[in-house]
Amino acid sequence: MTGKAALLISVVLLNLAADVRAQDKKAVPEFSARGLKVSIATAAFDMISERDLEEGEGGLVSLGYGMSDKSSIWLAIGGTEHRSGNEDAGTATQFGLVELQLEHKFSAAERFQPYGKVGLGVYSLEPGDSRDGLLGLGMSIGVGVDYFWSKHFGIGAEVTVKKLDYIKRSQDVQGGELVTDLQPNLNGDTAGFLLRLVIQ
Repeated sequence: MTGKAALLISVVLLNLAADVRAQDKKAVPEFSARGLKVSIATAAFDMISERDLEEGEGGLVSLGYGMSDKSSIWLAIGGTEHRSGNEDAGTATQFGLVELQLEHKFSAAERFQPYGKVGLGVYSLEPGDSRDGLLGLGMSIGVGVDYFWSKHFGIGAEVTVKKLDYIKRSQDVQGGELVTDLQPNLNGDTAGFLLRLVIQ
């Protein structure tokens, strides 16, 4: 009786251990976003505010760190080049950004990974035919989806809206640069579309 009971208990414990091992394997997604990662993206931005600027194209480079399987923090640097709607204008206007972004993936275990993103940033707008530039602060909201064809490589598409105000004007003057406050602030809202390559 004692031998049979010990055998039965051993079988039950082995089954429980196998179940725990199987659950542990499921708990770590194959496409986990943990750790360091890099994103390189092409970008197209349209100025929502009335600035008489056409849609501009450019790119972004982002360095990220995955804090968990679903949450990552990114530092993004990039910019786009915009032509004026006025045909007489020659040189393009440069739009630049530096953003700190928080990204949340709604699924980390599948190849298709939809996500949402919010960020805070510093922005600049520099007309090519002028020595004046605008500096602003704002926030961004984005949604997108990544597709991972392997554990470490994926491609994705993202739509983003940036709500920002230009608060300072920078001017090149003799002997240096003059920065003045803008009163009132100028609306700099913009919307964009990104195609990105993710390496994680």
